[in-house]
Amino acid sequence: MQPVIHHVCKFLETCAIKQCRLVCTSWNYGATPGLKARTSIHIRLDSGNNLDPLFQEWSWNEHLFEKLKFGVHLKISSYKSSPLPVNLKSSPSVRNLKSIFVQFPTREQWQMDLYYKIVLGSSNTLEELNYGWRYDQDFPSLHGTIFLKLNKLVINHGPRQTPFPTVLVLQRIGQALMESFPALQYLNVHGVHLYEISKMAALQNLPRSLNSLVLNGRLDASRVECLLSIPSSLKKMEFRSIFVDDDHRRVELPSILYRFLKKHSSTLEKLCISMRCEYDCQDVEWKLPIFPALKSFRFDDNSRFRKLKFEISQGLGSFGRIDYKVCFPVLEILHLYFSDLWSVALFLRREDNPSPVVSWVREVNIRLLWYPPTEEPLPGLYERLLDVFPTAKISIEEA
Repeated sequence: MQPVIHHVCKFLETCAIKQCRLVCTSWNYGATPGLKARTSIHIRLDSGNNLDPLFQEWSWNEHLFEKLKFGVHLKISSYKSSPLPVNLKSSPSVRNLKSIFVQFPTREQWQMDLYYKIVLGSSNTLEELNYGWRYDQDFPSLHGTIFLKLNKLVINHGPRQTPFPTVLVLQRIGQALMESFPALQYLNVHGVHLYEISKMAALQNLPRSLNSLVLNGRLDASRVECLLSIPSSLKKMEFRSIFVDDDHRRVELPSILYRFLKKHSSTLEKLCISMRCEYDCQDVEWKLPIFPALKSFRFDDNSRFRKLKFEISQGLGSFGRIDYKVCFPVLEILHLYFSDLWSVALFLRREDNPSPVVSWVREVNIRLLWYPPTEEPLPGLYERLLDVFPTAKISIEEA
């Protein structure tokens, strides 16, 4: 048992080792695949920690290469400039990875060359590629390499991302989206980056397998409009965006957003809209189409939208108050995060105009960011929700 404990401890931090306990006297080799699937290896491409002075000579942990042979999930990071490790040339080829997370605030050329090598080496097995950009941005030139199994691509940036990604980086991303990821299903990207990539005709050439899109960052009408060229039908979509103030096409934004949602409304099963405006949008009228397949809907209103209309007749262009039987006929989960109770009322029937109960929704969560004492008491709100959703699990939270 001693060799097993010694081997397992190589993969654990000190705090985790202290929590370990012996539960059997022999290793269950049937558990090895499960352990391997849950193990994530972290490679620091620099010496020491953030506070240590720059070492002139350093080497990686002697067990690092052994870990790479075992794990299939890898995180690569660098937090400061650092010279080459003395044992860099002895690093083995890595060809079995399923997921790679790259996080680089600062880089040296050798660091970029090494992570390029790791990414390209696992082209036959890689399923997820995640970039967490901080300050600098980079993306490897894939040179026509095909990642047949890669289905998830995440390109995020930190709050202090400067400067904007270079044209070369954006070209590499666009080229990869068009040529290297034929099985891509999930894309998480900044809206500004996607807009710039769209100028290269990359969006209309996205793989038809794409069915999930997460869009974050600052948007305007043109950046939303470019999404109309995505050829595939989306099943999952998340808007976590800020609509900018300096948009000369601001008046067109609601209709463009409606057209994009309408295009994918027949296939969408999960939708999250988290919107915030840099300008006063209380008088702007927003419209939502009918979602015949939607099962989960989350709406975050951080700007106090006052005019939200719902499509109430297919093909006739009629809009009005919400009718769940028409608008969300198969909805199961409803999450509403609002600034005040006034916005919650947009998703409830009028008290003087009763409508049929919504028996197919099984979970309703309301989160209020601001609750003035003059508003309707929360018990009264709970009763109204219970009238509309009698079979749902209902929760109300105050932020």
